[in-house]
Amino acid sequence: MAATPRSRLDSKIREMILNRDGGKCQKCGSNERLEIHHKIPVCQRGSDEVENLITMCFQCHRHMHRGLYSKNTRIVNVDYSTARWIEEQIKSKKFENVDRLFEFAVSELMRKED
Repeated sequence: MAATPRSRLDSKIREMILNRDGGKCQKCGSNERLEIHHKIPVCQRGSDEVENLITMCFQCHRHMHRGLYSKNTRIVNVDYSTARWIEEQIKSKKFENVDRLFEFAVSELMRKED
């Protein structure tokens, strides 16, 4: 049985959320390529209520859905090849959990910047 496509978020609600959040990503502060994220996913019966919605940029939204946020660490911007490497590491299960992988990836990025 095919999944029923979900309807788009109402444009008035989207504008309300963008205004409430100051037109910035609530993770990194970017004001480019903004999207609206459901804190409780629709697939888990999350609603389009204002309290369940947050503004995120495309990159942070993507990372959020791929589990690339550590509990206490803000995501760093990564290029496409690094994001692909992180995804491969998660799939290969070389790390015991996403937090360990994230810590390793951030330390490698910081090392490269020095």
